[in-house]
Amino acid sequence: MTLKPVLVKVLARSALVVGGTLVGLLLLEIFFRLFFPQVMLTPRYDYLPEIGIINFPGVKMQHRRPGVFHFTYTTNAERYRGELIPFDDVSEKIVVLGDSFAFGYGVEDDETFSARLERNLGGRYRVVNLGNGGWGLTHQIVRYLTFGAKYHPKIVILQFCKNDPEDNLLTPLVTWNDSRTTFVLHRIEQKSINRFRRIISWSKPVYTLLTGHSQTYNFLRNRLYHVARRKDQQENISQVQTAGAGATATGISEMPRASSVAEDYYNDLLEHFARWLHDSGVRLIMISVQGHLETFPAIKTKVVELNREGVLDYLDTREWFDLGPDYASPEGHDWGTKAHARVAEELARHVQKCESVEPQKRDTHPPN
Repeated sequence: MTLKPVLVKVLARSALVVGGTLVGLLLLEIFFRLFFPQVMLTPRYDYLPEIGIINFPGVKMQHRRPGVFHFTYTTNAERYRGELIPFDDVSEKIVVLGDSFAFGYGVEDDETFSARLERNLGGRYRVVNLGNGGWGLTHQIVRYLTFGAKYHPKIVILQFCKNDPEDNLLTPLVTWNDSRTTFVLHRIEQKSINRFRRIISWSKPVYTLLTGHSQTYNFLRNRLYHVARRKDQQENISQVQTAGAGATATGISEMPRASSVAEDYYNDLLEHFARWLHDSGVRLIMISVQGHLETFPAIKTKVVELNREGVLDYLDTREWFDLGPDYASPEGHDWGTKAHARVAEELARHVQKCESVEPQKRDTHPPN
């Protein structure tokens, strides 16, 4: 047998395999689009070694489920949502920290509670919305230390969500050092999820194409992500305990529950961050999505304790409105347009009530 017939057969079989695969993928795409449309977010997230996932700078993110909803989120050159505010702007500043609720999934750019809060306060403050989907308190503290503190804010608003404690375990970026009385930033452990994020950051055009156009890819990604997430969180428990958070509450002889370590780590970060801000003359206002804080009794106890001491102001959003379809976003978040408006209204009322109390110390530079 000559080489030519063999080569023809190999090419023919390869063409059949490739063609069959493409036809199969096309049929899957049609199936998902018609019967099981997936949520698509593009460009999804960038990746930076010092913080992990973060918004792309200067983009319009398209968040949609075909035939169900479509929102556009605009980020500025510094990767946060809203107008870019210069560091030397002379106005008083409010910095907002949080995850997708603070960022404003499911509402337009001018409908986030940060944008509304600035308008409600009549221009007396500029509000810097540093919320980012997928972030826990570790990311939020790092973002504040490395960026937000440069605004020398008078007020910091911290939004809590039930994902935050476990997001801390997924990427434990920061711990408090008692001997140096400062936060210590850590390198990201390249486990399953963060290793994948780092790899895709090298091929952004392909990743953006898949997340924005492939229903099959988004279906597979969403399911594999939760499997890898649980694995990485369990592996990171020992790292968090070694750093000092959770050791006394969980013991040493047995493997602790992830939830207990997550609460201990969150409490350790929150207490030191709140006291550090307080000592710097910055008022910390903490809010939670309704009912989310109550699912973590130890964290709720710590928040109430810090509120009683005057280290932070805890505002219970359950007193503002009841969660339900009227307040939700069509893409699935409990806070939609109506909820963001209500949150902004109540935050403005609290800020106005506290305006007469001038902090004694305004040194808000990040620690070395």
